[in-house]
Amino acid sequence: MSPSSKPVSADVIAAAAEELKRRRLTATPAAAASPDKGTERKASKGGKGKAATRNCKLRLPQQEDRQLRQLRRQLAAANIRASRQELVRAGLLLLVRLDRVDLVLALRGMVAAQQPERTA
Repeated sequence: MSPSSKPVSADVIAAAAEELKRRRLTATPAAAASPDKGTERKASKGGKGKAATRNCKLRLPQQEDRQLRQLRRQLAAANIRASRQELVRAGLLLLVRLDRVDLVLALRGMVAAQQPERTA
């Protein structure tokens, strides 16, 4: 993000992680109720009622990966366990709630930082 962006507190991240867990639990039905799991899987593969998930590989610059690791250590010191995936998803929840002007500024800062300097 841009250097002028405010750091997010661990409480906000923990609240976003809890929101993710709550959404995940309410979106998936209890699988323990069905005696035959094999037929349920086959029947629900194309179903519209089940939330679909996708695997997504995320490549990060070393600096951003270090920031994720540092954030995980800070959360672990506060007895909050969070995986890399949970942190990225919590960040997505925060971005969705972010003011559009701040989001555009953050995106511009990232794009400017990623463009290599050209020498003439």
